[in-house]
Amino acid sequence: MTRLLTILCLLVMSTASAGDEIVRKQLVDANLLYVVPDAGGNDDFHTGKMLVIGYSYYFKPWLAATASLLLTEEIPEKPQTDVAGDYRGIIETQAIILGIRPEYAFSARNKVYARAGVLAYQTELQVEQYFASGLPNGTTSDDTNGFGYMVAAGWAHNFTRRFSLQVELNYMVQSDLFDVSPDSFDLTSSGGGLGFAYAF
Repeated sequence: MTRLLTILCLLVMSTASAGDEIVRKQLVDANLLYVVPDAGGNDDFHTGKMLVIGYSYYFKPWLAATASLLLTEEIPEKPQTDVAGDYRGIIETQAIILGIRPEYAFSARNKVYARAGVLAYQTELQVEQYFASGLPNGTTSDDTNGFGYMVAAGWAHNFTRRFSLQVELNYMVQSDLFDVSPDSFDLTSSGGGLGFAYAF
């Protein structure tokens, strides 16, 4: 009987360990970030919202391969004035990101992590024009796509083995928007926010 109990205990411990390993194999998360775009000129963009939905697969306990979908709302710049009247630009971006996520657990419920990856983006730029009296107002728009990169750093707190809260700082570069020299430019976005993750 003692031998049987010992075998049963070992089986339970083995099952629990396997369960823990499964929990750490995959992760899905969603982060809502507040970011400020910067095109490097005289523009002055407002703060806008960016949603990043990600999937991570752990091939080591501390390192995962990631794939993410990024969506921003329409983010306007502050109006500017020229000889014809006022105008402002509005940008909106969608992107796919492939990268890695290293992390370090410094307690049973807390860990720090980083993200780094390359992205393929599609961005729409609208220009709203408000001309002087007597001239019609108008809006023009154009799309551009290309590549860039994103890096991030964050802290995660586990409520349970599966659910966790994430706090993240994020920096993104979209290279060569409207790649027609000399009008192309890089668009950077930086900010931070909160998210939730589910491990399985």
